[in-house]
Amino acid sequence: MSTGWDNGAALSSLRKRWWAFAAFSLGFLAAGYLLISAGEQPRSTLSGLAFPLHWLLICAAVLSFELRILWKGLSDNYKETDAGRQLLPDLGPGSLLTLLRGVLIAGVSGFLFAGEPSGWLRWVPAVLFTLAISTDFLDGYLARITDHVTQLGKSLDLNFDSITVLSGALLAVQYGQVPWWYASVALARYVFIVGLWVRRRMGLPVFDLPPNQARRGLAGVQMCFIAAVLWPVFAPPGTQIAAVAFALPFLAGFGRDWLAVSGMLPGTWQAAVLPQGLRSWLPVFLRLLAAGLMLAQLLNRIASFSVGSGSDMLWILAVSLAEGIILLSAALGAAGRIAAILGLILVGTQQAITGISPAQVILIVAFTMLLFMGTGRLSLWTPEEEWIHHRAGEKRARRVERAA
Repeated sequence: MSTGWDNGAALSSLRKRWWAFAAFSLGFLAAGYLLISAGEQPRSTLSGLAFPLHWLLICAAVLSFELRILWKGLSDNYKETDAGRQLLPDLGPGSLLTLLRGVLIAGVSGFLFAGEPSGWLRWVPAVLFTLAISTDFLDGYLARITDHVTQLGKSLDLNFDSITVLSGALLAVQYGQVPWWYASVALARYVFIVGLWVRRRMGLPVFDLPPNQARRGLAGVQMCFIAAVLWPVFAPPGTQIAAVAFALPFLAGFGRDWLAVSGMLPGTWQAAVLPQGLRSWLPVFLRLLAAGLMLAQLLNRIASFSVGSGSDMLWILAVSLAEGIILLSAALGAAGRIAAILGLILVGTQQAITGISPAQVILIVAFTMLLFMGTGRLSLWTPEEEWIHHRAGEKRARRVERAA
């Protein structure tokens, strides 16, 4: 069906939108510079410049890189199902939201290679990063429900995901929230791409990656973890212990993908990770372990309970209620992944106040493994599995395709 646009006219329209995004980026740079100039500045920067100018230059460099990606990709703004590659004259709401994510992440990048700011400015990277990963969920959803899934949108999403993980992970390392080797998470995709280039240059075969929904989930969970550790309310050693539990599955996924593209892992690589029985029953053990540890903490708090001030009483009641809900959810396998997230948040806030105990270290590991693996057998209710194995808006998009 003709859209009334030829590819030349559509490309001209897209270039106007590129200039509009460039103008928006300049406005963001100017507003960010003024805002940061009003905050409490870090004492030093690697560039030796005053921090507002340091932020401006790094942010401008990242935005320039993103603008280049967009300009080169304009000719790919066609629906991924369109064999005729008819260019669409507009970017669509999904791609526009992806571009907003690029701007937000450029703002985060400006804090790299400088001392840690203080006051309200310390919260800015966490706010920007959290907003950015929120758009990562919504952009694909908007693209699917508006029937505007394009090759350009997919390319922007993949490239901006890499920039997001790179900037956030390096900043978390810089602030001491995670160990130095966590930078490998930031560099993993770039090392993978360079490795593929080297194989091709050497004339070695490069095989296609087998489809796997877990790959997208691992990246999403990693970005959520980075967002959490950038918030000043969480601090080591809890964040560093959690970094180990979150990073290892992510890096192992890249390792398995490398074996797959190298032809050293034939068949479905998921089967090479853990035997089916262990994948099904290990989460049950982890659920019971986490529930038991939380129950022990709850009973110990009740046994040592004493009447205090109103604020102390409110805090004790809130923590006890949260622990009770989380341990029941974990034990029954009712929205267990959500319970794991809430459990990690609860442990993080507790250790920031009272320090971390061996039981809480075990809880961090158990909750992280449940978050990655799911709740396994004997689970009462698992609504989150739908979100993990199906992209938001996917079913609605299929209904629209069938109706058309």
